[in-house]
Amino acid sequence: MDINKIIKTVLGLRAYEQKVNNIKVNTQFDPDLPEVIADGFQLQQVFINIIINAEHFMIEAHGRGMLNITTERVENTIKASFADEAGAVTDMSVELYRRLGEGDIGLIVSSFAFVSPHGQAIRAQYGIYADEMIPGLRRMAKAAQQDGTKVAAVVQSGHHLG
Repeated sequence: MDINKIIKTVLGLRAYEQKVNNIKVNTQFDPDLPEVIADGFQLQQVFINIIINAEHFMIEAHGRGMLNITTERVENTIKASFADEAGAVTDMSVELYRRLGEGDIGLIVSSFAFVSPHGQAIRAQYGIYADEMIPGLRRMAKAAQQDGTKVAAVVQSGHHLG
């Protein structure tokens, strides 16, 4: 299965709703992701649920929104990320981590977080540059930990020159 293709298909299905609700979508797909062995329909359902939840909460909170989606290969893992434009944890991130924590996963590593407002290196990267961001990160970690899963985050302390 091609993860990028599945996400693009879901975005195509949601394009009209996103347009009428003033939700913009930015994507940054890794073109070199390997194929995965998975049930494409189940993956599509997961991404549909995540994206619909994101749309709902953006509309409820702001009447509009910007959804950033990235995919990348990190060693032998494929990572799909969803965050708002400021790097804040979204309700869909909390839901994703809750679902990940339900499985037989011992540790979830949440990539890296940026520590200054202008330090975001990639879209859909979580930020930790203001006290207001801590409750979202806490909610995400607690959601994953409900079944005993541990969560780790790598903090970016250098400067992004992009």
